[in-house]
Amino acid sequence: MGARQIDYDLFDLFSEEFFKKHGCDPRENPRARLRMLDSIEKMMKLLTANKEADLNCDSLMEDNDFHKHFTREELEKLITPFIARFKKCLEDSLVKANISPEKNRLHRVGRRLHTHGNYPAIN
Repeated sequence: MGARQIDYDLFDLFSEEFFKKHGCDPRENPRARLRMLDSIEKMMKLLTANKEADLNCDSLMEDNDFHKHFTREELEKLITPFIARFKKCLEDSLVKANISPEKNRLHRVGRRLHTHGNYPAIN
């Protein structure tokens, strides 16, 4: 489990959209797969600083372009299940390591960010 999994989830979503529109599947073509994953990575970097970004893959397959406008809100909605699995993994790790979340430095930093900044609370 890692952040790259989010890229793969987005890749599957966008590939399915491309397949429905053009009848060819980027998941079956190594070159198209790498180009789309590269574009997804660029889009994700833009979404860290902006509320919206565009994904652009010119001539992705068979001279068909793929362009997608995407917002941070859409991304957050899509990655909610991933975040839940990741949080569970972290909680399980803390339990196995016999570490209380209250004594965890990350939790204290998160609480401070929530208190002094406009950040969501870490449960």
